[in-house]
Parts: sequence; C-alpha cells; structure tokens
Amino acid sequence: MIWEFPECRSLTDDAVLPLDARRKGAPVMNRTTTLVTVFFEAERELLRLQARSLDRFWHTPARDHILVIDNSKRKTSNRCRNQLLSDYGQYSDRVKFIDADDIVPPLGDGWVRQQLVKLAISEHISTDSYLVLDAKNHLIADFDASRLHGSDGRLHLRRIDYREHPLRDRVFRVIDFLHLDPKLLESPLPSTTTPFVFDRAEAAK
Repeated sequence: MIWEFPECRSLTDDAVLPLDARRKGAPVMNRTTTLVTVFFEAERELLRLQARSLDRFWHTPARDHILVIDNSKRKTSNRCRNQLLSDYGQYSDRVKFIDADDIVPPLGDGWVRQQLVKLAISEHISTDSYLVLDAKNHLIADFDASRLHGSDGRLHLRRIDYREHPLRDRVFRVIDFLHLDPKLLESPLPSTTTPFVFDRAEAAK
C-alpha cells in the first residue's frame, strides 16, 4: 500500500508509503504522536505484519504511543497479544491494547462502527494529534514521523476529488450536517482512506 502525502505523487487509490519517505531539508519536529490501529479477527496476521514494519521502518525522535483497538467479535487471546507485542520489537513497551466495546457500544455494522471508534478514541488520547491506520497499512521504507506535520505545525493530509466519487453523497451529507458551504464539494477534500492524521481536539468535538 502507498502512503501519500501532499508532496508525493499518487500511485494508487490505496494508502501507501512513498519509496523516498524522508524529505531532504525538512525540519525535524520533536512532536509526540499516537498511532491508532483498529482491527478485527480476520486481520490479525496483517496487524502482525504492520507491527514488524513499524519496528523496522518507523523513525521518531519522540516517544510515540501505539494504541491497538480490538474490534473483533471473538476477542484476541493473551497469547496472540503477546505475539503482537513481540512483533512491535523496539516499540513493544509503547503498545496498549483496548477493547472497542470500551470506546463505543456494539452497534451498527462493522465498518461504520470502526469509523466511530477512530473518532471516539480521541477521548483516550493525550497527544495533540494521532495517526489512524488500518491493519492493511504497512511501511515499506524508512519513514520519519516528523513528516506527519508541516514546518508550520499543520497536519499533512491526502486530498481527493469527490465530484464523481462513490462516497460523494456521504461527503455531501457531512458538509450539510456541519453547515459548511456546499461548494466545498467542488474542491479536493481529505481522503477517507488510511493513513489519516487527526487533530485530537477537532475529532473530540
């Protein structure tokens, strides 16, 4: 999968990492970030692969936190959790497992609930921002966590055109619910796919 930020060329519709993840001349910001991954039982092996990729390729000058949210119907055993902790390697002491039921009630279909969890987790986070991942997001090259923010502190987001997008109607409903200008739909807006950086205060509203 390719992880694209504003200065990176779009390679696919999925969220994937650029091969050259380190931008020359970019200032290193000592900003702590929380990584959040929501998964369910069918994605456990993908999550293990993600953990190994973070151990190998994630570089940060700060002590980032990692929250792993279990959205499975049959919760992950302690044995599986210990395997996962081992996969996180150097970051294993930063990992915390959370049951999705402790964040939002078990209602709605799995996909919708997973999106609610990604917003509701903001109340359990102390950092100013957090990076949401799906279990299928894997690092494939060195990545400096300072690239999540611009030199002015703003978050880096991917933007796409929703005018002919399958989710156009949903995006329009969000714009209407937030009482925003409908003309926003004519401009590129943040992607709905992970990786996605959230401002914690905005997500908690």
